Amino acid sequence: MEKKRDLSISGSGSIGGGEYNEVRISGSGKVQGDIVCKDLRISGSAKMEGNIKTENYSISGSSKIIGSLECDNLKISGSSHIQGDLKGNKMYISGSSKIDGGLYGEEIEISGGIHVGKDCEVEKFKASGNFEIAGLLNGENIEVNIGGKCTAKEIGGENINIKNSEMGGFAFLNLFIKRKLFAESIEGDNIHLENTVANIVRGKNVYIGEGCEIDTLEYSEKMKVDPNAKVLNIKEI
Repeated sequence: MEKKRDLSISGSGSIGGGEYNEVRISGSGKVQGDIVCKDLRISGSAKMEGNIKTENYSISGSSKIIGSLECDNLKISGSSHIQGDLKGNKMYISGSSKIDGGLYGEEIEISGGIHVGKDCEVEKFKASGNFEIAGLLNGENIEVNIGGKCTAKEIGGENINIKNSEMGGFAFLNLFIKRKLFAESIEGDNIHLENTVANIVRGKNVYIGEGCEIDTLEYSEKMKVDPNAKVLNIKEI
């Protein structure tokens, strides 16, 4: 079996697409064509004109992918822009990421900021930063500690837990940061909401907490509404 070669750019350079073992860019690099590799690590800046498929994808610099990215493990502590879809198993974003397409995978944890142009469908979604999802946010377990403005057109899942994130010793920052989650609809089995604005919330067991503004609440088993929440209509279904 032919051993795939490693590739490294530490200054300024350009490479063509192909199959590699490890690709490292610590300077300013440009990739022209599709890439298949085991590891892709970027600590400088990179522009990749093609689709990327790798086991491990790590960025502490900046990157732009004019295509889609498919990986097993992803870690972004810098900034990235993906013009296509992002598919991954375990994904961690502590920097900022813009995905023009959809986001699909097993697990994602966000402590920075993310924009998704279409749907976000993962088994486990955990966020403590801010996010903007233009389509559906769907997952078996959705856990959000609101650290800024968070938006999704629709949210659906088995367990949905949205809580207000405290700033710890920097409580005075709460006066300047708008910490709310906005959605047209939220639907799940077990729902806990705080600081959430939605047109309709539908579930089996639902808790509407402090800071919520809900037009219509529909529940089938249990519901509780905090005195400091606003719910216009409540229906048992």
